[in-house]
Amino acid sequence: MSLLKMYRSRKYLHRILISISLLMVLFLFITSTALYYIARSQMLDQTHSANQKVMYQFSNNLYQTNEMVKNLATSMYYNNDMVALMNSKSLEIFDVINRQSELDRIVHSSSFLQSIMFYNGYLDKFYYGTNAGSSDELLFQKIRQFLKKPDQVKKMQLIPLVSPNMEDGTADVVSYFMYNSLGGYSLKESILIMNVKPQWLFDTINKINTLSHLEESHVFLMSSNGQMINSEHKQLSLTLKNEIQERMRAGKAADYFIYKDKGDTQVITYLTTEVNQWIVVNVQPYSSILGSVNKMRDTSIVVTLIFLVLSLILSTVVSHKLYRPINGLFTQFSPGPDTMEPAKNKDEISYMSTIHSQITEKLKMIQKEQDTKFNIVENYHLKQLITDSSLVTLAEWKDFLGENSFLINGKYKLLLCLLKIDDYKAFKERLSTQDQKLISFAIGNIADEIVGSQYPCKTVEMRNDEYIILIGLPTTPGRSAAEIHTRLQEVQSIIYDYYRFSLTVAISEEVGQCLELSKQYLYAQKVAKYRLIFGKMALIHPAMISEHMNNPDFQITNELKKKLAEGIKSSQDGEQLSELLQTIFQKIHKFDYDNIIHTILDLVGLVKTTLVEMNNNKLQTLDVDLTIFIQRILEKETLEEIFELFKQLITDISNKQDGLSEDRNHILIATIKEIIETNYYDMNLNLQGIASILKMSPVYIGRVFKQSENTTLSEFINDIRLGVALKLLQDKSYSINIVMEKVGYVNQSYFFRLFKKKFGTTPKEYRLKKSIT
Repeated sequence: MSLLKMYRSRKYLHRILISISLLMVLFLFITSTALYYIARSQMLDQTHSANQKVMYQFSNNLYQTNEMVKNLATSMYYNNDMVALMNSKSLEIFDVINRQSELDRIVHSSSFLQSIMFYNGYLDKFYYGTNAGSSDELLFQKIRQFLKKPDQVKKMQLIPLVSPNMEDGTADVVSYFMYNSLGGYSLKESILIMNVKPQWLFDTINKINTLSHLEESHVFLMSSNGQMINSEHKQLSLTLKNEIQERMRAGKAADYFIYKDKGDTQVITYLTTEVNQWIVVNVQPYSSILGSVNKMRDTSIVVTLIFLVLSLILSTVVSHKLYRPINGLFTQFSPGPDTMEPAKNKDEISYMSTIHSQITEKLKMIQKEQDTKFNIVENYHLKQLITDSSLVTLAEWKDFLGENSFLINGKYKLLLCLLKIDDYKAFKERLSTQDQKLISFAIGNIADEIVGSQYPCKTVEMRNDEYIILIGLPTTPGRSAAEIHTRLQEVQSIIYDYYRFSLTVAISEEVGQCLELSKQYLYAQKVAKYRLIFGKMALIHPAMISEHMNNPDFQITNELKKKLAEGIKSSQDGEQLSELLQTIFQKIHKFDYDNIIHTILDLVGLVKTTLVEMNNNKLQTLDVDLTIFIQRILEKETLEEIFELFKQLITDISNKQDGLSEDRNHILIATIKEIIETNYYDMNLNLQGIASILKMSPVYIGRVFKQSENTTLSEFINDIRLGVALKLLQDKSYSINIVMEKVGYVNQSYFFRLFKKKFGTTPKEYRLKKSIT
């Protein structure tokens, strides 16, 4: 019982046993099936070849028969004794008997002939020799009816004829006609008729089939229009005839195919002969062809089953031998306190694999904990080395980092590269904390892989947006700085392509000892500030910034400041101010970093001072918040971005000035109109008087009014006065002179001229017209 229980629990053993058994069964099945189909294909090919030979023999026999009939008919047609039966208008009875006896002899001597007939058109009689006896009377009737349709009679051709006793339409006689006319046959024309027995051809084929053990094979002869010729078997079905004729129309003069009709499967072979394009069709039952193949199939099934039983016994023995090492290994994986029991739905290999995975996972966790502790300690020492290496002696660094570290062993020059994330604020807003950690890990891995493929290096994460790559450079001569630059640019490109953010790289100077790295870290931070000039994703090295650091200029000229202030005050054209700003920033671009920041803040102060001066001289002040503007400047990382901010600031100030100017002019125009509408009766009301009231320049007032109202101030005063005069003239209690004085005119002719110019009539005419209406 214990052995049976053990056997049942060994699921992997079951799997081996089943796999081997299934493979054997599958192999036997595939082999047997392949052998069966190969044998069937070969048998069909051999049958087709045999059928072709038989049908070519039949075609040849038909051709030879046609030639013999043709030769015999020619000799008979040109035999003077015999031709008299056809052409004489009167015949002696003894001559007829002698000639008919000769015809009988000829027919008896030719096995393929049924009869020879002479039709005498002059006497309308048939003279014949035959093997068939009295049955020819029926054939004479058929031929007589056939000759009544001359277009059917073809000269020197075998034509199948259907006797009246053949109900299925099968032609049991093939006739050969010869007559004298060169054209078609004429009615009542004398003619020689040779009647051939087609069965003679089939007898030869049947003998061949009997010798070839193909008794079940049937040969049919069919005309091109589908008429059967002397078939002693059943007729070909209409669908089969159509199929053969369809294939012939497709250009297949000879072919074979498998045909199914009413549950019977047959192999059809056909051939087109040279004689009248008649078709020889051979029909064989499919089962008779494949009988031996089916016997072989049944035998192979029995053999396969016997072999299967033997293979199961063999597979059991082989499986136990293959399983023996696995069983020995499985007994060693006994369940312990930290491992699971074997599950019922698991085999031995799965169980051992699970136990192995648990052990491996524990080992990895232990290794990971050790690596994490080591990496934390190592990163701490590297950060300390970078930020303040003077706190620890060189001997202590050797203990921390190991004597073989490229940072300590003195075999390399050391280079510190600072990687700084561009647009760090947007970077933090776009990514979650987890994603930032993953990218931080990716930066370290990519940098170590790209740079580390050629140089020893260490990557250290400093602050959130800063990473340090410590690189060991060989001290061999001929080394080019371009090589390390290429590697660092490759790091930048890969980070950008994969994660869609950019890194600016700042490179320090080379040093010989690790204790000098703290100084170089500060220097690299200073170099990184020049991202302001060289832009994002730049690679900045000391040679690039030396010109800026040695530039003695620290601010723009007073002339440029003055032009900028005047341009802001005068609302100068936007393009001119933009060009002026471009010139100023081109000057700033050459400064040292600290001087650039000082100059930009100085420009902000200049704008602020200019706005204060403008607001002191205006009724309405320009409200511009420069505090927010300064914050936005400090957030920008390149001079190009700061230039765009200044450009937008100048544009905003100019737009606000234009808005204030429009508001101020609107108030001025409204005031002028109010003065005119209130004091139109004042004879001294004019441009100078209004300017005096407003304490403004007459020229300025006139220009502003003309621009706003599209008319002069004098014309507007006249329009108001004349409008009031028009209303007063409607009151008859006022004379024209009084009306003129009430609206501020003293010269009557001037008043009349202005009135007529505006209304097309004089004041008198207007009053007269109104009094009439």
